[in-house]
Amino acid sequence: MRYSTILPLATAMIAVSSFAARADTLTNSDVNHMSVVQKQQAQKYFRAHSFDFPKAFGRYHPGPYWILHHASAFHLTKKQTEQETMLKLGMAKSTIMDDIRLKNIYAHYVQDSKALNPSSSRILADISSIGKEQTILAKEMIPYHVKGYNLLNSTQRKTYQKLVRSRN
Repeated sequence: MRYSTILPLATAMIAVSSFAARADTLTNSDVNHMSVVQKQQAQKYFRAHSFDFPKAFGRYHPGPYWILHHASAFHLTKKQTEQETMLKLGMAKSTIMDDIRLKNIYAHYVQDSKALNPSSSRILADISSIGKEQTILAKEMIPYHVKGYNLLNSTQRKTYQKLVRSRN
């Protein structure tokens, strides 16, 4: 890994680590009270570890955050706005918790790698765990994006497809 990659990742890990002690109890309030910098750092960490989800999938199937950003074009109902907001918060919480788990698994791998006589089976297991957790992270947002789209009616879906085409 190049130094230019390590610094942003380390910064992002610090941002999400403030929630690490209570990752299993992360609340909507926790997400809502993250600073802009913390959110940007968590997003950077996600982009770096999600098999390029934003470009490979998210670009063609943007999710609840994007839908809410374009709410006026969709003429969302109050109920749809509430549902998209809940999806957005659920997606954020799940992704942050996955970021934290991946960070912790990676830290375990680094620690095991420092051993004077490292066990190759332990190191290989660590690498496998990193791969599994990174795959979970990469898959995390897909259901939220699909559910966000499915909340739209047929007219809104046409608007969605038109807006997606215009941005690609």
